[in-house]
Amino acid sequence: EENINPPKFVSNTIEASVVESTEDLNKIIAVVKAYDIDKTSPNNLISYSFDPYGDKTRDSEEYFSINSTSGEIRLIKPITNKKNIPLEVFARDGTNGFNMNMPNQNSIYVDVKIIDINDNPPVFSQSTYNF
Repeated sequence: EENINPPKFVSNTIEASVVESTEDLNKIIAVVKAYDIDKTSPNNLISYSFDPYGDKTRDSEEYFSINSTSGEIRLIKPITNKKNIPLEVFARDGTNGFNMNMPNQNSIYVDVKIIDINDNPPVFSQSTYNF
């Protein structure tokens, strides 16, 4: 079959980082890229999203947006008090393949590291010490 192939990503995972402040707000922090070997349109047209069904809101969309055509991921809300955020990104094509209930799709993880800006003052573990 020439038009039932799911999209495939160029790599298995992607790493990105953002600064824990407004410094990286609205900047592109990563770009995901998939390819599809189907021969004709719309079977080889790829769209990107954070949701496997393309219509639900996920937690990742609180902090990030993804361009459904280019795969560009942007930070849309400052992040604080988090160590890292794994984003699962889905690429889906324009046809139903082996699973006739949904489009062919594949996913990749973008591991977003949060860089701490050290905005908290030092804290002692006790209020007094005896020597």
